[in-house]
Amino acid sequence: MLPEDIYLIKRNLTFGSQYRCLPLKWDSKQEQLVVHGTNSQKLAISSLFVNLFVLLGRLFSVAKSSSIVAQSEAAIVAGIYLTGFILRFDHPVDHVAIQLVNFLVDPDIDKFDRTRTPKLQLGIRFFYWAAEVTCFFISAILGILSFLSPCQPILLSSLLCSKSNMGQGHKHVLQLVFGTIEVISFKQLAVGGIYYLLTVLLHGISFLWLSCQSLVKGYKSSFSIAETINKYKELKVYEKVLNSCTKSRIFLTTALLVPAMQILICFASIQLFRSEQVSNVLASVFQWIYFVILLFTILMFSAAAQINNLSTNWIAECRRRCGNKLERRTHKSLMSLRLEFGNNFVEALTPLVVQEFCARQTVSFLLLCR
Repeated sequence: MLPEDIYLIKRNLTFGSQYRCLPLKWDSKQEQLVVHGTNSQKLAISSLFVNLFVLLGRLFSVAKSSSIVAQSEAAIVAGIYLTGFILRFDHPVDHVAIQLVNFLVDPDIDKFDRTRTPKLQLGIRFFYWAAEVTCFFISAILGILSFLSPCQPILLSSLLCSKSNMGQGHKHVLQLVFGTIEVISFKQLAVGGIYYLLTVLLHGISFLWLSCQSLVKGYKSSFSIAETINKYKELKVYEKVLNSCTKSRIFLTTALLVPAMQILICFASIQLFRSEQVSNVLASVFQWIYFVILLFTILMFSAAAQINNLSTNWIAECRRRCGNKLERRTHKSLMSLRLEFGNNFVEALTPLVVQEFCARQTVSFLLLCR
């Protein structure tokens, strides 16, 4: 991994230690990730319960909202908190994921022959900075709205709103409490999401993709068939480790909930632009979030599909160079690299299927609300 990427990982883990939302930290002496002490882990679990409380409040606000626009806004925020809660539910701590990241940040591991930084790496860096900037602005907006307009459907304080007014006796105290919860909980959500989605998932996929490309180039140039098959088996081991870390929680949650969030945010942003009761600023915020999520889903599924496609094509091409009986038998045992989520895996057409589904469902929602 390049120093620029390691810097972003360290930066994210520093924020995680500040907001007590991750059960791990960066050890400057060992130059790797380590698990927090018992007291810090208890604080991380406490922040997870706060996230659960906020999530339940968001779900209740969806049912309480009257208009379709208000319900869609509340549903989007509830979906974001649901995704963050599942991603951060890492208890007991998955030590395999920590070892995976330590493997990726080891400077001796990254020996790829790069003439320039791959587009996938540039995309991951963009998501780090985009997530940080978006987190800062959205948490600031939520905190300000808690004072200026506490009855917005995207706020927890809307639960205490009535047709007359928000609690009379201790109004400003309640606004301060809810504003603080909004800011801190959203920052904890964003920092935790950055670690699990970008550091573990996307960087894990990126390493496997670069390794596949390096294998194909070496196979075409100088590697013998036996040496190439041995290198491919090493990639299969790495694939098994990556799948064990991501397929049951991180990748499964991302593959199911993030496209659903993409549909809801696209629908809500269009409805907000068409509504005369909502300012274009809020609609622009939703549109920016939709743009980031759209790029994320395309990049994640496309990279995973490319890995499967590269390995499938390499296995088919490798068959022609198998000379003796042992090499042919070894070749028959090879399976393509598959990034799994639940009981499914990403193949060549998965990115197109996901985006087609998102587009169709968005259009269906818009037609139903005409």
